[in-house]
Amino acid sequence: MILTNFNTNDETNWQKIYLNAFPAHERLPFETLQQKVSDNDQIKMLTFKSNDHVAGILFLVTLADDKAFILYFAVDATIRGKGIGSQMLSCLKQRYTGGIVLESEIVGTNADNEQ
Repeated sequence: MILTNFNTNDETNWQKIYLNAFPAHERLPFETLQQKVSDNDQIKMLTFKSNDHVAGILFLVTLADDKAFILYFAVDATIRGKGIGSQMLSCLKQRYTGGIVLESEIVGTNADNEQ
């Protein structure tokens, strides 16, 4: 599993995972995400690749060289349940040794994607 910065070669797969994982009311437009990355060095769009396939995506803010706040974290729906998310978190813990904050939702609110 490799953690890399977003690049345009991965754009279609990044968007597909993003659109599939988050309901419309929780998403910013993709162009807005890209603009935020361009405007601020602390904001990152990352991909997790397994065998050169985009397995997961992240959108985060670095709080320091070794800390990060994660706003979007998702695994490709076609490979969920295979430990990819755990591998992604392990990579993040190695990279951000000062800690990571993962934004999460409250369950039980009758959200469309609650399951």
